[in-house]
Amino acid sequence: MPEDKTISNSSEWIFHIDCNSFFVSCERIFRPALWHVPTVVTSNMENLGGIIVSLSKEAKQIGLKRGDPLFQVKGLIEKNRVAVFTANFDLYHDISQRIMCVIRESGIVYFVEQYSIDEMFGRIQADSVEDVINKARTVCQMITKATDVPVSSGCAKTFTLAKVGTWFVKHYAYKDVCAITPENRERALSLLPIADVWGIGRKYRRLMEAKHIRTALEFTHLQSGWVRNNMTVIGLRTFRELLGQPCVDISELSQNKSVSTTRTFSRMLKTKDELREAISNFASSCTRKLRSQHSVCCGVSVFIMSNPHREDQMAYGNSNTATFSVPTNDTMEIVRAAFAILDMIFCDGILYKRAGVTLINILSDDAVQQDLFDKKDRVKSKQLMKTLDKINSKFGEGTVRMVVQGLDETNWHVRSDKSARCFTTNIHDIVEVHCTPCTKKRIDK
Repeated sequence: MPEDKTISNSSEWIFHIDCNSFFVSCERIFRPALWHVPTVVTSNMENLGGIIVSLSKEAKQIGLKRGDPLFQVKGLIEKNRVAVFTANFDLYHDISQRIMCVIRESGIVYFVEQYSIDEMFGRIQADSVEDVINKARTVCQMITKATDVPVSSGCAKTFTLAKVGTWFVKHYAYKDVCAITPENRERALSLLPIADVWGIGRKYRRLMEAKHIRTALEFTHLQSGWVRNNMTVIGLRTFRELLGQPCVDISELSQNKSVSTTRTFSRMLKTKDELREAISNFASSCTRKLRSQHSVCCGVSVFIMSNPHREDQMAYGNSNTATFSVPTNDTMEIVRAAFAILDMIFCDGILYKRAGVTLINILSDDAVQQDLFDKKDRVKSKQLMKTLDKINSKFGEGTVRMVVQGLDETNWHVRSDKSARCFTTNIHDIVEVHCTPCTKKRIDK
């Protein structure tokens, strides 16, 4: 029988943890001199063509924001000597997995589920508010001690309110943990902007603006019937969770609706073979993520596009989607489908600057509807992928790969102004410590 993950008693709390400026914090682990220096991580730094995807509080204080194009804030970056790094996702993924291990091995948190690369949910048993705060703070301190990554956490009786608690740690003077209780719930929601509520996206924000709803508390004063009619069952779940009524299944949170890998190339790509190599690597990365969360996909989407900012070149962009008769996480099957899409959308004579692969309609791998006329040996495929992941996990990512993926990513990969070092996953990038012999003479007492 599956585990029952509903709240079973009054002493059980939802625990949410969020790593602070995660990408920046990962870069700072191995560069301690940057801990108080304005620091940003960008999607790409070639010719200042990327955007800021993560930034430290010091960078926020000088006026930088997530999503800022580098070329627009070049002057601000140079004036304030901001440290700039290109995103190193291999490093971030590894640090994220280490944090998950710390949480699971803490002996305090159970039913741990990873929501995103820098967010996790779990449960804590506690006899009082003070007890849950102390236990949550202990876990936060264990994470910081083990990885040097600062974190914020919230505790409450629902997932949405636990996220509210984390928001208060980030925006108010709380030390690591904030617990949302029935006594302080309304006060907390009165201070929380509706735009910052988990589950209120861009579409619903416009709806809230039309209703003159500014805070989460004002949202909870609406009629539940109106919420259901105008915001569907998803909005109703958010509404009820803010009222303290648990109605979100934790197992649904950890499974992404889609898995994507997209990149901006270091140079323009012109031939289909170059794009095939890039697309095969993107698809392989997606399937690896898919298998790590024990999921399968029902379809794959591919897009390619030229540089929209180059008026001297022909502009072009196209995408298409293929579906599978049987949901799959087989790398070769998904790459084959991605190549078929590329053949349909590729246009000769275009210089391509960006491409991506998205796996859609994600399902759990233990609930796959089979096809009576399926000719593929699914048992053999599953064993092959399991062996592939085991080898690459032991000897390093990319040890075993398809020939079409190539041997050298530099033909198409993002180029970084600062070499992206995989300190924790590549023996050649391991940190070196240089010791200087002590020259002081010993004085015996």
